[in-house]
Amino acid sequence: MATREFSEKGLSGARIDEIAEKTRASKRMIYYYFNDKETLYLHTLEAAYQKVRLQEAELDLDHLAPLEALSRLVRFTFCHHAKNPDFIRLVMIENIHHGRFWRSQS
Repeated sequence: MATREFSEKGLSGARIDEIAEKTRASKRMIYYYFNDKETLYLHTLEAAYQKVRLQEAELDLDHLAPLEALSRLVRFTFCHHAKNPDFIRLVMIENIHHGRFWRSQS
């Protein structure tokens, strides 16, 4: 639910109240685990990237010829993006913030 909230409303528009209500969690519990909205956003972003990177790893491209591997990766990427619009919006939001939250973890 945090993914949907952040992808639809952005970091500044997302509300912990809404996330808590939709997940049937208390705001207190969310703040206990994540401290603040920015940390929840960062965890949401990390989870989205981890999911796509794990799926990419399953493509097992190492044994393929370069053009075939590239073709398979591009096909996967386009299909993934088409099926996961929330991921695209999260990436766009992070780009709007110039990678500020992602960079803070490097």
